[in-house]
Amino acid sequence: MRTPAAFAAALLIVATTLHAQEPVDRIVAIVDEDPILASELAAEIEVLRFDKNLQSTSTDMLQQIGLERMIADRLLLAKAESEGLAPAEEDIEAALESSLEGMRSQFSTEEAFLAALESEELTLETLRKRYRKEVRKSLTIRMLVERDIRPAVELTEGEVRAFYEKNRENLPVLPERFSLAQIFLEPEASASAESLGVAALNELKARVETGEDFETLARDYSEGPSAEQGGDLGFFGRGDMDPDFEAAAYGIEEPGGVSDVVKSAFGLHIIQLLDRDGERIRVRHILKRAGAGEAEMAGAKAKAEAIRDSIAEGASFEEMVVRHSSDRRSAPRRGEIGTFAVTDVTPEVAEALAGIEPGGITDVVPAPDGFHIFRLIARYKEGKPTIEEAEAEIRQAAAQQKQQQVYEKYVAKLKNEIFVDIRL
Repeated sequence: MRTPAAFAAALLIVATTLHAQEPVDRIVAIVDEDPILASELAAEIEVLRFDKNLQSTSTDMLQQIGLERMIADRLLLAKAESEGLAPAEEDIEAALESSLEGMRSQFSTEEAFLAALESEELTLETLRKRYRKEVRKSLTIRMLVERDIRPAVELTEGEVRAFYEKNRENLPVLPERFSLAQIFLEPEASASAESLGVAALNELKARVETGEDFETLARDYSEGPSAEQGGDLGFFGRGDMDPDFEAAAYGIEEPGGVSDVVKSAFGLHIIQLLDRDGERIRVRHILKRAGAGEAEMAGAKAKAEAIRDSIAEGASFEEMVVRHSSDRRSAPRRGEIGTFAVTDVTPEVAEALAGIEPGGITDVVPAPDGFHIFRLIARYKEGKPTIEEAEAEIRQAAAQQKQQQVYEKYVAKLKNEIFVDIRL
């Protein structure tokens, strides 16, 4: 079944191939009262040649596949139009613009794109007019698919599991894996380190206020992962960020304004407001991580040891997560952090997990930024992934297979309802 993305990508290919070859036109098939011409089939075959899965397919087979696909499209369009389905004009314009953007993205510059059109004796406007009709057809077919085919593709859990069992042997072999939860203790920053961080950020804010570029300063001085983007965090809404960071960001009144130094779970920041879009804002920031001193590290380690001893004596791991873990992302999930291959964890973590049974906890594991206590939820031996591990991929593949089956049955039914005459 042709997807909207595939259709967009095919438009420019078809535009050029129509000029490149001039077959003697004849009718190769008729669907309802709509003829399919040899030139149209030739263009469809050129599109199919760009499909990696079909690159070793013979021309005769590509011709058969192309004609079947075109007949199916014509059948779906005839059915949709007989049912009175028609896309709104604004949807057609939006889809056409999206398709044109897809074409532009294949070129390094707008000038290169326009030059390619000119070489085929096309302008952007003639291209738009030529394919507006095709976009309308594509959207009309999509409306029918959404109405009659998509609802029949709902998967049951039994179907997902059956697909997994049938295709399990085709899945890659994975190394030993651990499903883990954690309590993470991050030491408080030392007073001296925090004081130095605040002073450094205040100096940078003063430089911005005297005319220096915040983006450039962020690239040079920020210690966060967004430094390469000039500290730009993009748009976000309320509840998406650390609460203290978010409160400071939303407190900036005008674009271009810069916050005072704010402390979050990640360190110290100054924030510049870039834009507002309703309740969403876009900011950039400069981050300074205030390190912990020896005393703070020793205190965090002692606290982690005490928590570990409490759990060993019967305290609830989940309760300790809520009360003590510094990891705000995993705490709402009872500390669960996911499944990891033994090759993806540090040697220290792998050693700590050795011999631990599911449900057991490790000793305190030191890390550069704090201390971990891991709980082993499950251990998987080297082998094929479990259905839980591969669920997203399995569900997607199963849905695609079922959709294709439903689609083929639907098209076969239409062939019995609508006139089709193949003359190839």
